[in-house]
Amino acid sequence: MNKTLLSLLGAAVFATAASASGAHAATAVRGLFASTAEGLRGQSPPVLKIWPGYSLDIDFLATGEVVRKIWHDGNRIAIDDDGCLVASSGQNAQSASQNQDCGARVLHLRQVVQPKDRRLTYGPHDVLTVITETPDHKFRRYKFQLLAVAPVKGKRGTGEPEYLAVRLVPDTAGEAFIETGGSLRATVDDVLRGLARANAKSLVPRNGALVARVNSFVASVRSGDSVESSAKSAGISMDLVTRLAVMGSTDQVGNGNAPKASSSTPAPLEGPSSEQQAEPEPGVGSEENEPTPAPSVQPEALPQSPPISALPLDTKKGSVGTPASQSPVALAVAASTEDELSRIRVPLKDGTDAPASDLLDVQAKIWHFEQGKWRVALGKFINALLETKDVVAACKKSGLPLNEVQYFLKSRRDQNLHASAVNVFNR
Repeated sequence: MNKTLLSLLGAAVFATAASASGAHAATAVRGLFASTAEGLRGQSPPVLKIWPGYSLDIDFLATGEVVRKIWHDGNRIAIDDDGCLVASSGQNAQSASQNQDCGARVLHLRQVVQPKDRRLTYGPHDVLTVITETPDHKFRRYKFQLLAVAPVKGKRGTGEPEYLAVRLVPDTAGEAFIETGGSLRATVDDVLRGLARANAKSLVPRNGALVARVNSFVASVRSGDSVESSAKSAGISMDLVTRLAVMGSTDQVGNGNAPKASSSTPAPLEGPSSEQQAEPEPGVGSEENEPTPAPSVQPEALPQSPPISALPLDTKKGSVGTPASQSPVALAVAASTEDELSRIRVPLKDGTDAPASDLLDVQAKIWHFEQGKWRVALGKFINALLETKDVVAACKKSGLPLNEVQYFLKSRRDQNLHASAVNVFNR
């Protein structure tokens, strides 16, 4: 039932966002919250793409900060600025610094046609570190991963770029944000709007226990508690919070920048009475079900799904096929796990990237190769990726080389996974 509710909410999110997707894809400016680039939530540095034949500007104007120093680890990207940082360094921004009177507010990036020294290119991304000074003379450090998009063979260029500029947007002081993927965030007001939409689409009952829990979550966040702790105390999962936030904020997304808070705060939906709330809620401590909701959308607490476990394969001599208790493709994957993996991008050698969720399909298709050796190895990598949220760290922790992961994903993209997997195992 939990999966059904999340699936219905996901379908509603997709339908609501469809009308805005065209405008969002066509925008030339991508908004990025300052705290995201600072890594304050422990996430990996954001990936910025530079297309061949196009430049990319990193714009600090909205934050009021002045760039004082930059470090560039890599050799695929050339950097300039609107001040005297690079000019004063004389090193093409490999380590640009300057006197106190020199600074910049916009960094200008473009691809280098041929790297001068390939020994300076260590991985799929260049890394850019930026030190800025705020108007009140405090210093901040930002870190970005720079991806030089490779041209398509036999074609000129790679098509229209997704964006031509990245604008750093200051976080609103004291306001709790909910990460919704990419460069966008939502607030608890968006959660209430999403809940109202879910109710209007008959995805949740208006007087159900789920409404009371969401209202409790919103009240806790507004009182100053963190989003994560508020969700836990209210008995709802962060996956559900994110789905509702996306449903409530989709109509405010259209220019690729950070969503603006609505001028009017939506009122919480009316939940069950105090007598109803005093009773144990279904799925938490009671065997009784709510009388109003349909079974497919029963409003229960939605716990975080556990990581994927690589199931053992029967390797006895003469054993063929799959044990009766298992299915070669029926991996026990919750919707939230697949969504979490879909938000993690794995860089490929051709300059493109692929969602990590594609690895679930790969794991199913290579189930029996080498008596399950590669399926287990891939399962360990997926578990590590869910834990670390970082591709390189997951490779190191699981022992599966990055080039093998890239090979699997590229093979899946080429629709030739079976033959390619055989080649992998024969290497």
